[in-house]
Amino acid sequence: GYASDRQSIYTEGRPSGDERAVLEVSSPDLTTVVKETDLTDLALESAIVDGNRPEYGYDKDGQALLIFGRDARGATIKNVRAKNTRSWSTLHLPRWGGECRDITVKSNTFGPAGTADGRWADGISLACEDAEVTGNRIVDATDGGIVIFGATGSTVKNNTIIAENRTLLGGINMVDYG
Repeated sequence: GYASDRQSIYTEGRPSGDERAVLEVSSPDLTTVVKETDLTDLALESAIVDGNRPEYGYDKDGQALLIFGRDARGATIKNVRAKNTRSWSTLHLPRWGGECRDITVKSNTFGPAGTADGRWADGISLACEDAEVTGNRIVDATDGGIVIFGATGSTVKNNTIIAENRTLLGGINMVDYG
């Protein structure tokens, strides 16, 4: 994880294909690979993040595969391939009573996420204010491709949501924050 403000996790040279570093869940006790709730101006770039759901199964009480929220401000998630979340969301950007704002989620691919047996999962779950969610691909999420929980002042545009091999309950869902 991160130890202080303005740190980045990325693959050297910032490649965009399978040569990206892989960060993965390696225990049935884990559902989250990166969780940051207090630091500012962090980056996760050019990486593959795998929740290993086929190996470790679904965890109904687990947290999202990636979490940037509460008082995390100015984070950038870019050129990340995140898949196989073990819980209800691949990328969670929660307020949790904090001042989460100015998060950039750009040029990522999220999914597959969830299964059709009621163990659904979102691609992106957004509650932070003034976020920018642009140019992402959400493929085979099973709950919402992008779910917006209030997210005052945020921009969500030019994203592609594809239900290729799984049933998707909603492409873009707008939900009351509470």
